[in-house]
Amino acid sequence: MYWLFFIKYYLMNTLKQKAIALGLCADFQKSWSNDLVGMYKAGITWCISRKFPTLSDMLPYDNLLADNDIYNSRLVNLLLTSDIYILNNCTGEVEIDDFNVSRVYTSLDSIIEVNVKDNSILYIDAYDNSVLRINVDENAACTVFAYGNSVVQVLKGNVKIIQK
Repeated sequence: MYWLFFIKYYLMNTLKQKAIALGLCADFQKSWSNDLVGMYKAGITWCISRKFPTLSDMLPYDNLLADNDIYNSRLVNLLLTSDIYILNNCTGEVEIDDFNVSRVYTSLDSIIEVNVKDNSILYIDAYDNSVLRINVDENAACTVFAYGNSVVQVLKGNVKIIQK
């Protein structure tokens, strides 16, 4: 059992050293914990802009990440009830309906069809060559923060696009 602790400690320390090399701020260095999911979500903008952690860093934790609404290199078909993270060449569809409000982060060549229905509100941060195809119902709202070479195709409805 001791060896499992050592492996986890080694992996966490390796990730921390990679993050420090990429410019991880002192506050995050001090608060570094074993809560990979919480740290990733709290620092998502920093992580995406530095492409950290890499897909190979994340693969050992893929099931844990998916259980926490972080998807890597997979087909997604999701009805949104919370914020989600779609990364690393994902493809698929997301839908939000009723009076729900949510945020989606996409990056690294993900291609996603987005359906915003009823009276829902959706915010999307699109990074790194993400492609979004968006349908918005008349009473729904969608705002996209488009970074870099992301592509936003509005198929139906009004979408507010803010180039960053």
